Amino acid sequence: MPLPTNPLRAYLAAFRIPQPADLQGDRPYLEALDWAQTFRPLADRSHRWACDYALENYRRLEATADYLDAKAETLVRHVGAGAAVLISGLTFLGKADLTLALFLVPAAFCALRIMQMAIVLRSPQLFVMPPAAKPAIEYADSYATQEEAQTRFAAQFHAAAKGLELTITRKGEILSRASTLLLPTLYLLFLPLVILVVRALLDP
Repeated sequence: MPLPTNPLRAYLAAFRIPQPADLQGDRPYLEALDWAQTFRPLADRSHRWACDYALENYRRLEATADYLDAKAETLVRHVGAGAAVLISGLTFLGKADLTLALFLVPAAFCALRIMQMAIVLRSPQLFVMPPAAKPAIEYADSYATQEEAQTRFAAQFHAAAKGLELTITRKGEILSRASTLLLPTLYLLFLPLVILVVRALLDP
């Protein structure tokens, strides 16, 4: 579900974490699974390029999922670095008062929410793994030609890819919401430090 175009509504919506992927209730995945189980290749056609594409497509989706996980780690590092700078500044320049607390409390809340989203994003999620070695051997023994066995086996990657697409979509939604919160969180973290610096300059 995309975030609203209105900035305020977008920030408010960003606090909500999307539900994990539900493969059992996802119609495109169930249709892909049914197709993979009932698909019968035509005997007089070559499907080698389609088999290669199915494998390459799944690998590309795996790389996308890994990229989203890496972006989650980057968000956590940004928030952690901002918090570290703020703590160092407060330690060096002086104690925080009520005015600074007005920035620190929402900043801490937003930072914790981003970290929570990163944890959810990196947590194991249900998705369909590609076929294992045993089914591959069984496919090879069950069909008359290597072409038919390979094509029927490659069809299983279509269902696996659809399941992975759903997981990636959920990961993307979570990352989008966390990214929306990142900039205001950093502002709220650095504003108290700026206030302390200005105070130190004006009242040495």
